[in-house]
Amino acid sequence: MRRIRFRGGLAAWGAAVVLAAAGLAPLTAGAAPLGAGSMRVAPGGAVRGTLESLNWAGYVVTAPHDTAVSAAWQVPAVTPPPDPGYSATWVGIGGFQAGDRTLIQAGTLQEIVNGRERYLAWWETLPRPMVTIPMTVAAGDRMSVAVTHLKGRRWRFTVQDVTRAETFRKVVHYRSKEASAEWIEEDPAGGNLQLLPLADFGAATFQDGLVTTAGVTGSIASQPHTGVIMVDAQGAPEVTVSPLSANGESFTADYLK
Repeated sequence: MRRIRFRGGLAAWGAAVVLAAAGLAPLTAGAAPLGAGSMRVAPGGAVRGTLESLNWAGYVVTAPHDTAVSAAWQVPAVTPPPDPGYSATWVGIGGFQAGDRTLIQAGTLQEIVNGRERYLAWWETLPRPMVTIPMTVAAGDRMSVAVTHLKGRRWRFTVQDVTRAETFRKVVHYRSKEASAEWIEEDPAGGNLQLLPLADFGAATFQDGLVTTAGVTGSIASQPHTGVIMVDAQGAPEVTVSPLSANGESFTADYLK
């Protein structure tokens, strides 16, 4: 996936890196920055102070020293139009703050191409490309995903398909600035760094959203955070987010038809 892109500039925070979706050629990581951007506060919407982005919708914890992030969700079903259409649901650390060119993340990819749906799980450490997890995933499956810093440069991905009782774990070496944590529904980009058509995913509800910041684990709401809605190039909303739940751990990203 790629770092956040704010309306008013195509890349607020560093280099663009994209995923290799079905039907696309393998992509090269480490593209140059796409130009100076600026954060824009959405003029309205469900969440006060929500930011506008061209490719992200969800919540971001903006406190530093984030060493673990996790959540659960049901894989959203995608339907045409558009066809083709793509969306990604993930949790991760990094890629939001100014100057942070790191992002370690894991989640699910939903796509529809020529009327055929495909769902898969993946992990990624930017600027390296996405790695598909050898796991069967279908719409409606309940997923539990965690990214955890262990020690030094060692990080662990834990991706569970709770519905199918399948679990994937992998330890990787990665240097992260640990500057933010995210729970995101994303519009991926293609090999030309242009955003792909966003799939109609209906709604994606993140539950059990937790973050470990400076050694303390709590809800999304337990740390300084901001909501992000997705808009098109003209500023029209494409994906909105609900306020956080009473326990601060859950929210829903809704596709606007």
